[in-house]
Amino acid sequence: MRKIYGIIIGSFALMFAGGAFASFEDNGAGARMRALGGAFVAVADDSESVFVQPAGIVDIMRPEISFTYGRLFLGLSDDSEIGDSVLSAAFPVSDRLALGFGYKSTELKDIYSEQTMLADISFRVFKFIAVGVNLKYLGVKYGSDPYTAIDPVFSGGYGKNAMDADAGVLISPFDWLNIGYGKKNIIGADLGLLDKSPAAPQDYFGISYREKVFMMTGEMQKINGQYRYVAGLEKSFINDILKARFGMGWGDGNYRKISTGIGVNFSEFAIDYSWEYPLSGIEQTTGTHYLTFTAKIGSSPATVKSETPAAAPKQEAALKGAAFLPPLVSQAEVQAVQLNVPVEPAAPPVSVSTEPAVETLNVSTEPAVICLPAPVIENMKKEIRQAGKEGKLPPVQTGLRTYKTKEGDTLVSLADKFYGNRYDWVKIYQFNKDKIEKGALKAGQTLIIP
Repeated sequence: MRKIYGIIIGSFALMFAGGAFASFEDNGAGARMRALGGAFVAVADDSESVFVQPAGIVDIMRPEISFTYGRLFLGLSDDSEIGDSVLSAAFPVSDRLALGFGYKSTELKDIYSEQTMLADISFRVFKFIAVGVNLKYLGVKYGSDPYTAIDPVFSGGYGKNAMDADAGVLISPFDWLNIGYGKKNIIGADLGLLDKSPAAPQDYFGISYREKVFMMTGEMQKINGQYRYVAGLEKSFINDILKARFGMGWGDGNYRKISTGIGVNFSEFAIDYSWEYPLSGIEQTTGTHYLTFTAKIGSSPATVKSETPAAAPKQEAALKGAAFLPPLVSQAEVQAVQLNVPVEPAAPPVSVSTEPAVETLNVSTEPAVICLPAPVIENMKKEIRQAGKEGKLPPVQTGLRTYKTKEGDTLVSLADKFYGNRYDWVKIYQFNKDKIEKGALKAGQTLIIP
């Protein structure tokens, strides 16, 4: 009997690594992304975009490092502890090149864990088109018990590691519009312990609209053959210091959720919080909670405030290369900023002589050099910090959900409902074997659905 039981556990491990809700389907990183419902491929304006839109970090104007911790489905009756830890960083190299790094660890205590480590590069190929790619190292690890110890599936160990890659493109045809596409798991990393089990391909297509204090975004996601639709809103208050966010998601596999969150943003750091709540499949939970702290390193370059109501990510990218000229009077009182934009011809000077007056016109179409007082420059610096905020998922699944059983539910019927394959019942059994007696379900039980 134990041998058969061990084989069932081993079969579960293989299917979980490549099943309908397989590992590495959770693409959410920070609290802001989750508060927007997971719609981020066309937003992608902070360091956490390395996990979903590799092209986005080229618009970041100074280095950022973010730390995130999340608790998923808090308050479950079985006291399951599902935690998520994320570290991300982005470093602008020039106005056309940026590098990023990320680490993510999701864990169901003592049962299952997965880790992602990645390196990202983003490049602006044209004025309003950026592309990016990352290379990532994936790892999974399963818990052990007396049965898995004798099962041949785990004879090579309880974990597996593999390499994969993601790519993305971000297009900004107008100041107020972004269009994004992302492709994940391009290689199809094999994370099966015995047989091959490639990571499922994932596609994301999104559009975002931006104004000075408002942003909305929508996205279509195809994950392992299932479609999801997500949308999010963000509104700024108090000179862009306070942010309020709302998101929602729906799609195949009875996927329904809502999310909300807030954020405070200052020149040197930002703090964001998000709350997600499932509208189907999970009960007796207070939802999923995430908290992100972002540190912004170095000074932001000065810029001129946009005259249009929309934020201007394209203008920010151009101003990354703006140069400060040497002081014309004193460094403490006067600085010069070179604005690389044409200006209207200056008023013509008048030449005076004893002859009849003749006007001499000096018209120039070359870029002008404008000298501004230091207080004005300081005000510009404040404005660029604000502008940098303005321009610039379904909640993402971790591969783990819960379900409260009803009268008539069986392992087979649940497998057919959630996976479309009745033979995948062993996945559910493995995660809930401590509460299932002789394979029979009772109404009112809370089960983990991997």
